[in-house]
Amino acid sequence: MAQIIANTLLYMAFYVMTGFAFLLPFTVCRRIDLSIAGFIALGPYLVITTAPFIGLAGGVITAIASTTVAGCLLQKLLFEKVSKREDFSQAALLISLGMLFILQNGISLVFGDDRYRIETWPIEPGQMVLGARLSKIQLLIIGVSIISVIIAWYLFEIRKVGKMLRAVAIDSDLCHAVGIDVGGIRILAASIGAGFAAVAGILIGCDTGMVPSMGFNPLLMGLTCVIVGGSRILGVACGAFVLSIARNIGIVWIASQWQDAVAFTVLLIFLIFRPQGFLGTPVRKVSL
Repeated sequence: MAQIIANTLLYMAFYVMTGFAFLLPFTVCRRIDLSIAGFIALGPYLVITTAPFIGLAGGVITAIASTTVAGCLLQKLLFEKVSKREDFSQAALLISLGMLFILQNGISLVFGDDRYRIETWPIEPGQMVLGARLSKIQLLIIGVSIISVIIAWYLFEIRKVGKMLRAVAIDSDLCHAVGIDVGGIRILAASIGAGFAAVAGILIGCDTGMVPSMGFNPLLMGLTCVIVGGSRILGVACGAFVLSIARNIGIVWIASQWQDAVAFTVLLIFLIFRPQGFLGTPVRKVSL
């Protein structure tokens, strides 16, 4: 039981980061951003490229900063150009799909399809923590996730920038009317999402390694967390908890290759019975 709890926390740590990466483009920019999967892969590959020259810490900082800038430029140069189109959702989806293929194939062209791993500590048996066995990097991943949830909650729920992000997500036209720079807020949201994607990819690269196509499954899990938990920071954390619990308890009765099926079964249940998610608010129809 202790190991199941530890594995649940580890899965939850990954899902929280990918959920945060997907949340802001989804709510603020009003688009399903498949390029997040490309940014998840881009982050760790930038680390192994730069770390030999500037050290592991410098490589991590450079990778996160570079990916954040890439998300900013993508939003400013492409998505903002089509934001006024009537078919914006379809155009944005195609753009993000194209960027996913460009990033994924570009990484494959440069690095090949072999599996790499970000070297942190030497591979050794995990440590016993409260009856569960976890490696040093897994403990670090859980710690980084907890810190990220606290920082994200403070910034997006308490600080002014978070209130502006939520305001644009709720009614961008009204925000524009009162003088808020809606385009700038969307660029900020896309940049933060790309930064979280890089962090998620780096954590995955430290634990299980990376391949160019590594980002798509985490992206789907992040989308599931947002839908299950609701479009709030704590909602994503709740969604990640439910999803990780379902996957790790489900493995007791079914084979591990069916874990994704368990996750998407949870998604379907919420879409049918509570589409607004745990912390979401039901939409009420008003007649005039």
